[in-house]
Amino acid sequence: MENWSALRTHDRSGMLNVVAAFPHQVEEAYRLGREAANLTNPLQRVPRSVCVAGLGGSAIGGDFVAAVLEPEGGVPILVHRDYDLPGWVSDGDLVFAVSYSGNTEETLSAYAEARRRGVPVVAVSSGGRLLERAAADEAAGAPVRYVRIPGGLAPRAALGYLMLPLLYLVTAWTGLPDPSPQVEEAIAILHRQARELEPNGPEGLAQRLARALLGRPVFIYGCGSIGRAAAYRWQCQLNENAKLLAHGHFFPELNHNEIMGWEGEAPRSAAAPGAGAGPAPLLVLLRQPEGEHPRITARVEITADLLGGKAEQVTVEAAGRGRLAQLLSLTYIGDFVSVYAALLRGLDPSAIHSIDLLKRRLAEIQDAAGTGTRN
Repeated sequence: MENWSALRTHDRSGMLNVVAAFPHQVEEAYRLGREAANLTNPLQRVPRSVCVAGLGGSAIGGDFVAAVLEPEGGVPILVHRDYDLPGWVSDGDLVFAVSYSGNTEETLSAYAEARRRGVPVVAVSSGGRLLERAAADEAAGAPVRYVRIPGGLAPRAALGYLMLPLLYLVTAWTGLPDPSPQVEEAIAILHRQARELEPNGPEGLAQRLARALLGRPVFIYGCGSIGRAAAYRWQCQLNENAKLLAHGHFFPELNHNEIMGWEGEAPRSAAAPGAGAGPAPLLVLLRQPEGEHPRITARVEITADLLGGKAEQVTVEAAGRGRLAQLLSLTYIGDFVSVYAALLRGLDPSAIHSIDLLKRRLAEIQDAAGTGTRN
């Protein structure tokens, strides 16, 4: 049994405390979201579509909003992760430029492209050049609005702040129902989960999963659009916090391609793999007892049977009835798993050395060329 108090010495920036405080962040973001809903729509009518321009932890909130609102109708929501905007985005659409730091070069570039095309823009950020430009453009009478959110966190740790203002603005400006009942359910469930997931009590699901995934391939499969967003969040958190390669996919799509990849895998035992075979992969199945399509349920069960001994399979169930509660409950477990895995590996979950090195080298290329950031 691990001494979690001792392992926390690796957590130099306190990521575990930040993750544990997520229910409180969602409460604060709930207030910010309701305030944001009072902003006037820069388009002054229902947009034809919503394009969320962002990268990394700043973009995942767009994925979550799109997944939660998918059955509601409204307008299409696309999350765009690039320097530009899709060619079809025009002045009848609405762009959300989301960058937690406000200095993400791809998002600054997309913001500039939206302004060039005359597309109404809402900037969501804690500061930086994005907020400076949005404030100046709005003051000059451009169709621009901005939402300032609290700073001081890693983007991946600011999910509540990045998601709920976006959720409230999209619902308010497209005539969808007030999301507050869903948010309140999610907050209550997150507080309940916190008591089960925090490291102070008996070892729980998140710690056991963190130990189980070490030293072997990790696959995370979700169900439908909620499961798709949750699986991708798990993958990204394991990448950034635990410094592990992981792979996320979702039903039913994976039954049309990835299932064949397992066909070439021989059954293996997690405890005693064959010589040179390596440990069996860990397959985490993210399930939604409430609202899962019956045919997806059948697909999951058949797929699990077909995989047999080719992977150790663990099921993680969402809590709640609303789509937001289900998505955030799955996310909260995965966030804890990623931090616990980092600590078990003796790593600081906050450190992102490779990303920092990449940014420095990009800056060197830019400086050598004598040009400004493309934006």
